[in-house]
Amino acid sequence: MAHLFLIAPIATKLWMQFAIFAGIDIEDMNLKQLINTWWNIHSTPKLEAVYRAMLAFIMWIIWKRRNNIKHGGNVTLNNMIWKVQDMIRKLLKSLYPWMKIGKEDWPHMVNLLKKYKPRLHYYCVTWKFPARDRVKCNTDGACRGNLGMSALAFCVRDEFGDLIYATA
Repeated sequence: MAHLFLIAPIATKLWMQFAIFAGIDIEDMNLKQLINTWWNIHSTPKLEAVYRAMLAFIMWIIWKRRNNIKHGGNVTLNNMIWKVQDMIRKLLKSLYPWMKIGKEDWPHMVNLLKKYKPRLHYYCVTWKFPARDRVKCNTDGACRGNLGMSALAFCVRDEFGDLIYATA
């Protein structure tokens, strides 16, 4: 298996294409070392998640190429690189739908994930007193899963904001 997934020239080139930007030198590594090194890369949390998924993506593309060749087809290195990048792009769009991911190649995706800083969105919420001769009931609740443990709470206040009743 090591020959197919690492030692074969096209597999080595594919790994190197992505390993350079991860800061991994794959020379003289066996497959187990490569997997362990790749899995334990320290980077931004978003990029670490992508690196871990890339292990499966690259191996899947190599496996598909092997099967394609076995059945008379052919897949180029550039096509394999494009397929891995496309899988990464789809993963990023799924995990982080708020990020603008276009047709970037791998180096640009790495740069985007390293520099990404989320913008905080907020708005001010204020409690308003109920109208004269009225009460206001504020509620909250939560549930852990569908049909899981749940909780609720509420409080009733008069027109002056004084607590009339509360329970949880």
